[in-house]
Amino acid sequence: MKWHRTKAQDICLRLSRRAREARARDRGNASARRLRSSETWKKVRRAQLRRFPICQRCEAQGRTTAAQEVHHIESVAARPDLVFVLENLMSLCRVCHVEIERGAR
Repeated sequence: MKWHRTKAQDICLRLSRRAREARARDRGNASARRLRSSETWKKVRRAQLRRFPICQRCEAQGRTTAAQEVHHIESVAARPDLVFVLENLMSLCRVCHVEIERGAR
């Protein structure tokens, strides 16, 4: 009997591969690593996820998905002054975050 992966399992495998690739890219990006490990970012991220626990993009499309990630609307590179501003953040599920990041490149 041959084992087949489900569509959800395929998505999870792709997302985990992308996460590993992103971490590998970030190893060379000390400022991104410092930001994510800072206590200020951790507090702001928690506050954003408490404010909007549902993925804002899915919710706009009529779906209910738990938000797991926080996305900067204006990129950190373009607007470093908005890094910790809640109005510049979106709560997203992993799938939406990957789609947005892929579209931004």
